[in-house]
Amino acid sequence: MIGRVDIEGVRDIQKALRSVDKDLPKRLKDAGNAAAQIIVDDTRARARTPAERRVARSVKVSSQQRSVAVSVGGRGFPEAGGVIFGAAQDRLRVRRSGRYVGYRQFRPWLGAGRSAGYLLFPSIRARQDDVVKVYLDQVDRLVAGSGL
Repeated sequence: MIGRVDIEGVRDIQKALRSVDKDLPKRLKDAGNAAAQIIVDDTRARARTPAERRVARSVKVSSQQRSVAVSVGGRGFPEAGGVIFGAAQDRLRVRRSGRYVGYRQFRPWLGAGRSAGYLLFPSIRARQDDVVKVYLDQVDRLVAGSGL
C-alpha cells in the first residue's frame, strides 16, 4: 500500500506513557495528526484546477492513538475519484446527450502502479520521509516530557 508506514514499538511507548499518566497515551494522537497534516497541506497546495481545489478541501486527517489516516472525498465530492486517479480518455461514451470520447473533465488515468494518482498520491510519495520524521520527533518530545 502506498504511503503505509509501520513503526515498531508504538504499543510499548503507549504502555510506558500510561504507567506515568493515564492521559499521556492520548497525546500520541496529536503526534500522528501533526505528521499527517503535512500530507494534507501538500495535497491542497498541489491543486491547480477548480475541481482539484474543491476536492482538495475534502482532504482531512483522522486518527487514533496508534494510527493515523488521510482521507479524501466523501458524499459531497462525487468527482473525487476522477480528480485523484484520473479517467480513461480514449473510450467512447454514449449518453442521452450524445456520444463522446473519454471523461475530459479529468486528467488521463495513470494506471495502478507506483506513479498512479494526482494530488494525494504525489504528496504522499514526496513527503513520506518528512511525515515519519515529524511523527518520531513528536513522540520523542512526548516521551522526554513525560520523564521516561
